[in-house]
Amino acid sequence: MFNQMNINVNAPNEKLNIEIRLVDKHFEYSFSRLAGLYTYHSGVVDEQKSQEWLQEIRQASLVDWPVLPEGAGPEIKQKNKWNVEFFDEDGSVICYGADDYFPKTWGKFQQKVLDMIPELLEQNGKGIEAVTFTVKNLNNYMPSNFMTSQQTYLILQETLTLRRSTRKITYEKIDEVNQRTYYEFERRELGQLLNSFQLVFATQNSRGKEEGRKVHDSDVYLKIELIDGTFEEYYWGLHQMFFTPGWKELVDAIHDLMLQGSTFLGHIFTSLPHRHKEISQYIYALVEIEETRQQNYYVVDNLFVHEGDYVVVPVGNQLEEKVAKILSLEYYDLKDLPQPLEFTRKILRKSDTVKFARDLEDDSVIDNRQIDLALETIDDDPSIEETIGLIEAIRQNMNLGGEFVLPVHPLKTKQSHHNYHLGTKDEILTTTDGQSWALFRLFVENNQEAFVAFTNVEEFEKDGHTKGVVYPISSILEMVAKTPNINGIMLNPYGRPFFLAKELIMTIFMRNQETMKRSQIYLEYANVVNLTADSVVNNLQFSLDNTQSLDYVLRTKIGTRLVDYYDDLMTLRPGEVKVTPGFGAKTKYIFHTVIPKYQQCPQADECVINSYYESLNQARKLYLKQIVLPIFGFNDAGYPLEELMPLIINTVAQWMTDNRDYILHVYLSTEDFEVYSAFRDYLEEA
Repeated sequence: MFNQMNINVNAPNEKLNIEIRLVDKHFEYSFSRLAGLYTYHSGVVDEQKSQEWLQEIRQASLVDWPVLPEGAGPEIKQKNKWNVEFFDEDGSVICYGADDYFPKTWGKFQQKVLDMIPELLEQNGKGIEAVTFTVKNLNNYMPSNFMTSQQTYLILQETLTLRRSTRKITYEKIDEVNQRTYYEFERRELGQLLNSFQLVFATQNSRGKEEGRKVHDSDVYLKIELIDGTFEEYYWGLHQMFFTPGWKELVDAIHDLMLQGSTFLGHIFTSLPHRHKEISQYIYALVEIEETRQQNYYVVDNLFVHEGDYVVVPVGNQLEEKVAKILSLEYYDLKDLPQPLEFTRKILRKSDTVKFARDLEDDSVIDNRQIDLALETIDDDPSIEETIGLIEAIRQNMNLGGEFVLPVHPLKTKQSHHNYHLGTKDEILTTTDGQSWALFRLFVENNQEAFVAFTNVEEFEKDGHTKGVVYPISSILEMVAKTPNINGIMLNPYGRPFFLAKELIMTIFMRNQETMKRSQIYLEYANVVNLTADSVVNNLQFSLDNTQSLDYVLRTKIGTRLVDYYDDLMTLRPGEVKVTPGFGAKTKYIFHTVIPKYQQCPQADECVINSYYESLNQARKLYLKQIVLPIFGFNDAGYPLEELMPLIINTVAQWMTDNRDYILHVYLSTEDFEVYSAFRDYLEEA
């Protein structure tokens, strides 16, 4: 009897993944859909309905379903139109699938799945023909403005309409001098977008308010026209409106559709989400436009950037998109802004056209210890388990902002190197001094070409002849995947070399896509301050003696910008959590808590549980997808490691059980190898 079933459908405009698991006598399910917009849902089916459905599936005829060969890899399943896997209790797996047709009984099978999971149909929309969204009185609330060289006109009203039958998106805005500006776009993907629209307004948010309830005719108006001619209307007061994560994903998807071949930027998509910040401070970026060298302030909102990054900003009358370099990031309260919020536009996104790399300097920190550890265990003929361990380490570091050192040569003066080959289509990277660099290539087996990368500075220095730059792992892997005549990356060619083939890189991306669909616990062997994540938990100490503590290092990086929060942080009691911005650290937010000494607190275990659990709660409140939980307590706090391991793991696992409807990736981190090894062994045995 099967205890799990996975269904995967790869349609031209939709990717659907369903996982159904038998737990005791009832089913638990989760599904994700990518159809112009990513949606995710999970739930539980009661025991009676589960058993009835199980009996129906057992009786279903699958004789005309093609069986995939044993050991069929992800590359085959990705090409298939559909795949269905049955996992039996004895560990055996039967996989069906095809790349050219659906079986005759597919319709009946599909209906059985819909009968058990009606949310599948609900989340696919209710035949929406059109959506009209109007926001007015913007001048009273929002930092929306239409700037010209002579005059700034505030936007009074904006209207957005999406219509399925004509495949058109229209946008109109009216400013304070009654000037009307109108845009129209035809987008064939509009139908899939509308299928996901209603979901945003049908969910409960964490504050217990249901969006879309008809209250009164106010600042925000939404009209949903259904195909059968009926319609639904919703109203909000703008100053009371609260935006869910679904709203942000939706407007990003609409915005992306509009940007195809245009320079459109509507204020609805840049102003509204910015207003609702849990933290009162605003981040202003002083940028320099590459084309004109003009400097100006822009607001940073929902975007993780650093000084020196290249970004895309709206410029001028027509809000043209221009590439700019961030000169500085500055933090202000509302009363201290360098220029009024209503006259400040928002950075749109990071630039894809300029690939920014850091110079490799004497104090550069490249913390890939987990990757190096995996490489040390690999033989000349690596096993499947060793290869999986390595690509998992690379994937994990990639998601935490990990970087490789890349050997490069000046773009204009190519000089030969005794081991490297200079390709004719080298990718171009730019450093802070404006210099452009091209990547070296290396010939590998069968006259194939590969880029070269080093996992740490020591490996790179074994070369001694080339310039090195530091580049994100995610970006170099993506570069390899998109470059036709490059077949992979040669890691550490002078040490324990490993050829990371393009097929393995694609596996990393596919694995990443799969794991993003559910909450996960990871173990990271690294210094926490070197990790890039949405949030990091800090054990607050206010001590200048322990220079090795995370608290000391973070405050050193942040400097005086944390001083304004000291009074509030000083009131923290063990087990409580307070949130501050990340300022100059590699994180958006820092969650400060207090871990008491083990021998000095009778309720020490309870304090640890509360600190970790409440940190996870705060991550959910801020709609974060990642959190780094340093493993506190094993050193000066005096917690026995054998007690600390189940305490932390069980707390995180319990939170994930209590929050099954939310996806959060939790990274337990330590740079103590003994602690890392103990936790690794504990997780493997669990």
